[in-house]
Amino acid sequence: TAMVVGIAGLAVLSLQVSGPVASAVMVGLVVVGVLTAGIAVAIAAHRLPGAAAVSRLAARWAILSGLTARLRHGIAVAGRPRTVLVAVVLSAGAWAMSSLAFSFAAGALGISLGPAEAALFATGVALATAVPAGPGYVGTFELAGVAVGAALGIGPDQALALTVLAHVGILGFTSVGGAIALIRTGWSPPE
Repeated sequence: TAMVVGIAGLAVLSLQVSGPVASAVMVGLVVVGVLTAGIAVAIAAHRLPGAAAVSRLAARWAILSGLTARLRHGIAVAGRPRTVLVAVVLSAGAWAMSSLAFSFAAGALGISLGPAEAALFATGVALATAVPAGPGYVGTFELAGVAVGAALGIGPDQALALTVLAHVGILGFTSVGGAIALIRTGWSPPE
């Protein structure tokens, strides 16, 4: 989420986009800021005043104790800089590929998108997938693409065509990749 919002924020700033798309990115920045602060506090919680009292309180309620333990286990990775760096590099690569998908889809339709515009399309539709949607985010993805297109001065018909083409390409590519991964790991359907 931090990567998506960061890329979208840079794209909004460099393109000087305003309106609903910029507002959605700003909300995303606030959410990421709050989550980042929460993770930082959770990582350092054992050093904070009153940590022992919170641990005793959590131990009294088994459900809270289990959730606390799982949270600590889950965010422990944030304390390993090398792991975080690898995750950031891989995430940046994935978002670059998603941006390329939008760029190629636009090119196929005769629409010229710069890197920042393609990145805004990729991250804008990704942020929209936070809204509950149907399988494959069909509809939500396209609505967000049309909104991003409008913010960039692209007509609704062209933005919809671009977004549908990119969506089909992304779903197709990830589905084929997923099938290959399943086969390589030896997965077979249950009997």
